[in-house]
Amino acid sequence: MKRVEIKKWGAHGLLLQWPAKISLGIHREVMQTVDFVNSQFPEAVRELVPTYHELAIYCNPEINLDSFRKKLVEEVMTLPKAEKSGSSLRLFTLPVCYAETHGPDMKGVAAALNISVSQLIAHHTAPSYWVYGLGFLPGFPYLGGLPDVLSLPRKETPSAIVAPGSVGIGGQQTGIYPSESPGGWHIIGNCPIPLFNAVSTPPALLQAGDRVRFNAVSSEEWQEITTAIEENTFHFETLFHHG
Repeated sequence: MKRVEIKKWGAHGLLLQWPAKISLGIHREVMQTVDFVNSQFPEAVRELVPTYHELAIYCNPEINLDSFRKKLVEEVMTLPKAEKSGSSLRLFTLPVCYAETHGPDMKGVAAALNISVSQLIAHHTAPSYWVYGLGFLPGFPYLGGLPDVLSLPRKETPSAIVAPGSVGIGGQQTGIYPSESPGGWHIIGNCPIPLFNAVSTPPALLQAGDRVRFNAVSSEEWQEITTAIEENTFHFETLFHHG
C-alpha cells in the first residue's frame, strides 16, 4: 500500500487517504485496512469510518497519537495487495418497484439516456453494486458499479422532497434515500426495506463492503412487503446471504 497517506485528523484522529477516485481496488484496500486496524489495535480505536478512498480513524484520547501514527505507517504500508474485502462479504437482494408512481423521474431519465424504461430497469438490476460508504443521511448507501449507459449528471435543481426508500441515480452512482429529504438524484424507483433504525444494532442495514443487487417488483408486491414490515411479519434474513 505504497500509495496511502496518513495524516492527523483533528485532536484524536487519523485520516488515511488513497488516490481520489471511485475504484473497487482502492476500496478493497480501505476495507482491508479496516479489518487490520480492528484486529491489531482494538484498544486504540473508538470508531472507523471508511469511504471511497479514505479511512477516518477516531482514536481513544488516552493514546499517543504520534506514536500510533508511526506504528500505522510502518505496518499498513506493508500490507499485501487486497484481492477482495474480508469485512463482511454480505450480498443483499433488495426489492425495488420501478413503476412511475414510485419512480417519478423514470420516463425523463429513459428519454435523456435514449433508452426505453424496460431497458433502464434491466440495466439497473443487472449489476452487483458495492457499498462504498454511508453518508448524507443516516444509512444512505453510496453504491458504485452503475453501468456506464445509466450515467447521468445530477439534477440542476434538486427536488424539495424525496420520499423514503427512493432509489436514485446520479453521476456514476446509485443510492437509496432512507428517509424523506431534499435530493438531487434522479428517482427511478422505491425500495420498501427500511435502511436505518436508530434502536437497532447496528442502526444501518447496509455497511461499507457489502454488495447489493436490485430485484424489480410490482406495485402490488411492493405494498405486500410494506404491509408485512408494518405488521412485523417480514423475514429480513431472506434479503441477504454470506459468501
